[in-house]
Amino acid sequence: MILIRERCGLNIINKQEDNYKANLTVLIVGQPFVLLRGWSLVDVKVDGHIFRMINTHLQSPDAPGAARIQVAQAQELLEGPANTNLPVVVTGDLNSNADGSEMSTYGLFIVKTKCVPNTQKGTLK
Repeated sequence: MILIRERCGLNIINKQEDNYKANLTVLIVGQPFVLLRGWSLVDVKVDGHIFRMINTHLQSPDAPGAARIQVAQAQELLEGPANTNLPVVVTGDLNSNADGSEMSTYGLFIVKTKCVPNTQKGTLK
């Protein structure tokens, strides 16, 4: 969920949400149950500049097979909604340590993203 305060000069020009294709299925009382995870995004225009804000909750790696699902979800996010020419901010529960000690997921976000030097003062790139 992304909350935006009214009357603060932010104009939402696009919003989307979806569930990941890769999700963990567990058995509950012998019946398969899919633990759906997903993402939501807004494209925000402020002072004439547009950026994308994405919020997500990736699968926790605790259950058997869950680690590969978490990585697949991160890759899906990077290849889908985060694959844009807009500046992107990703927030949420990535269920991954920043030092990579548990999962490589956090590193996917660092390696796959880059900062483009901004040569014009007062503009976003």
